[in-house]
Amino acid sequence: MDVKKTKVESLDIIVTMMEDKPYYEIKYKEVGSDHFCIGYSSYRLDYVLELCYSLLESSQESLFLM
Repeated sequence: MDVKKTKVESLDIIVTMMEDKPYYEIKYKEVGSDHFCIGYSSYRLDYVLELCYSLLESSQESLFLM
């Protein structure tokens, strides 16, 4: 099964604690877009980053703890 990944030029990982477990939300900006979105949220960061997003090489990831 081929999964179509969202191509993004900016990606931030937002982490909140829910019942003593980290819960991840992804703030991203699609290539060519002029606004940011909050996308997939999960307890499994590895899954969402690997399967859902394709980050351009010139971009950088940021980590925000909330």
